[in-house]
Amino acid sequence: MAQGNNITDPDYMIAFYDFHDNYAQLDQLFTNHYIRFRQQNDCLQFVYQHNQLDKIALFLPGNIADDIIRYTGHLQYVSYYIYCANKQLLNNLQQLYRSQTIYKVFSEERLRIQLRLVYALFCLEKEEIHRHQDDDELGDLSLLSAIENYSAAREDLTTHMTVQMGQQPVEFL
Repeated sequence: MAQGNNITDPDYMIAFYDFHDNYAQLDQLFTNHYIRFRQQNDCLQFVYQHNQLDKIALFLPGNIADDIIRYTGHLQYVSYYIYCANKQLLNNLQQLYRSQTIYKVFSEERLRIQLRLVYALFCLEKEEIHRHQDDDELGDLSLLSAIENYSAAREDLTTHMTVQMGQQPVEFL
């Protein structure tokens, strides 16, 4: 069953496949444009039924990515973000699917950061659309959401780097 299903704008969506239900805490990161699946059929059904979306960023664990991409790889509106701790599996997937639609392949440690960055990017794209439509209020709200998510991703990345390096990373202005 899908979690975090609060679709308020049908232009883009982050779909997160979490078959072991290990990442339920991520549902609290976003209030809309995000849905989490625990069943492969639910995930595939969502991707096919929401073909009116401009974009779906589909986050997949490495051990199931091949199965999903095999069925959905021809869809132009789907981008894939594959997370996995097994570096060999990630390398194999990168070799197998040298596609424009696979944007990121990364470790589970960076999952939260990638989710926030993708969401912030979507918000920036929406801000630009709202500005072209002369809707400054929605543009401002989209920009504010982008800033909040970029800031949160920065904090998560700083924490990650602190753990990796054993010290506080250098600040860049």
